[in-house]
Amino acid sequence: SVRENRYQLIGFFTALDVAAMALFAAQGTLAAETLVRTALLLPFSLIGTHLGGRLFRRAGEPLLRRLALLLILAIGLFGLLA
Repeated sequence: SVRENRYQLIGFFTALDVAAMALFAAQGTLAAETLVRTALLLPFSLIGTHLGGRLFRRAGEPLLRRLALLLILAIGLFGLLA
């Protein structure tokens, strides 16, 4: 189901991020500044994931697809203008 796919993707990308951080730490290429930024931004990521889950349960898939496409479009436009 779409819900299961969403949870699997969240788990996959979380595991991928943790593995990447561990590899960088093992290689000695993980800067202290990166750890500080990670610690500062992690709450926002968790809040976004939580709010996205709530929205996912309340809204239908077509609405969420439109919102995702609008977000991708906005990010692309911002990238072109920046």
